[in-house]
Amino acid sequence: GNLIMHFVLEFGSGVPNEPNMEGRSFISYTLLAILLICGSRQMELVCRTMLYQKHKVACEKEAKRQLLESFAQMVGIAAWEWDTRLPVRKACYQTRVIAALTGRPPTSDDNPAESV
Repeated sequence: GNLIMHFVLEFGSGVPNEPNMEGRSFISYTLLAILLICGSRQMELVCRTMLYQKHKVACEKEAKRQLLESFAQMVGIAAWEWDTRLPVRKACYQTRVIAALTGRPPTSDDNPAESV
């Protein structure tokens, strides 16, 4: 950053002190334009990459949600519930999954929401 600013201030003034400085000024403005174009393309690439990553994460979350809903509908039970107001250890509990899959009723340890 500092090197570019030094280059711009030293060579980009556009006021030639000597007769042969006119070409140097043109070259410096050309280089400055190239640097600005490269910088803008780099920022565009970074922004597009961030948007792509956000979209990819959202698609993965949606796919997981649909998979869980499909499983719950296929088995005919509520697969899981999570009360976000409580800590994960206390709030994430299974409703009837254990009873349906293993054939044994859920205990109070398996369902902390019932013991609250």
